[in-house]
Amino acid sequence: MISTHLKAVTEQITRDVLSQEDVKGVMLFSTAGELIFNQFTPPLENDLAKKSWAPFIAVLSDVQEAELVFDHLKLYVRKAEIGFLIVVMALSASISRMRLHCDVLIPSLTHQQATEKPKGLSKFFKKK
Repeated sequence: MISTHLKAVTEQITRDVLSQEDVKGVMLFSTAGELIFNQFTPPLENDLAKKSWAPFIAVLSDVQEAELVFDHLKLYVRKAEIGFLIVVMALSASISRMRLHCDVLIPSLTHQQATEKPKGLSKFFKKK
């Protein structure tokens, strides 16, 4: 079952990342290599969604950011607190634009939703 925070994040990924020109899909993996979320354009869905990504994720354990270029597509990989975000793009896609979108998105990929904001005047006083 997906938490409400994670559901909101996946909706944000869908809205912000997949709406970019030449983005073919996105995958979110836990640090253990388990698929948390994926969404692709129809032609790639059958190919990439069925692959075993766990060995690839295990190799990425110390990587913060990577760009991998292949014959017909490229992968942009970003590490987050909960795992790795992998964006599948056409060769013509802008990495700098994707990096900017991920800079905004990555802080929201946390294990837990941020603590509730205090209400009223209590937000001005710290508890010791």
